Amino acid sequence: MKKILSILALAIIFSLPTTAKAHAIILYPTVDGTIFDFGDDGIVNFINTDEAIQALDMTGFDSRGILEFDLAGVNDPSNAFLRLYKVASLGAFPMTIDVYGYPADGALSDADYNAGAFLTSSNYNDEDVFDLDLTPHLQDAVANAYSFLGVNLRMHDEYQGNPPPPYVAWGSLEDEFPPPSELHLTEETGPVVPEPASLLLLGSGFIGILSRRKFFTA
Repeated sequence: MKKILSILALAIIFSLPTTAKAHAIILYPTVDGTIFDFGDDGIVNFINTDEAIQALDMTGFDSRGILEFDLAGVNDPSNAFLRLYKVASLGAFPMTIDVYGYPADGALSDADYNAGAFLTSSNYNDEDVFDLDLTPHLQDAVANAYSFLGVNLRMHDEYQGNPPPPYVAWGSLEDEFPPPSELHLTEETGPVVPEPASLLLLGSGFIGILSRRKFFTA
């Protein structure tokens, strides 16, 4: 009888449904900065890696914020969002920010100015903290074995010449405050754990086993 009960207990344990443990990760950019086109010759001619990331657009002048994240160790993200911390901003709100993504190399260059395929747009209402959902793009980047995830931030609407020009600047690696941009992601990793209902079932089973053992030995 004891042998039968032990086999039944093991069967219950191995048949328990399990849930994966969610593992939160925050990635900081390997590089970030602003790439400018002053519009006089149609050539991108200035890269600034020392100040806040900016996205600013006006007739004859355009700057785009660039971030590149190292994806080493990222395996199976279930969701992801980019978090930006405001340094300063000016303009009529809401302003629309377009997000482009591309396979990056971990270094800023003028080629990054036009890099990327369109991912999404989001209205910015002068928030101090601005989040952008990048889940599909990060999953695609991992599936296609990107070494670095590149993000190109652009102002959606062109400046029409009514001063002052609109802009928004976010924290960068060179700033002490606010913090640089963050890529928040979640992976379903780690040891599996029984669901609460399963634990209750297991506990009830063991109580029943102990009760029956006492009954048979009484």
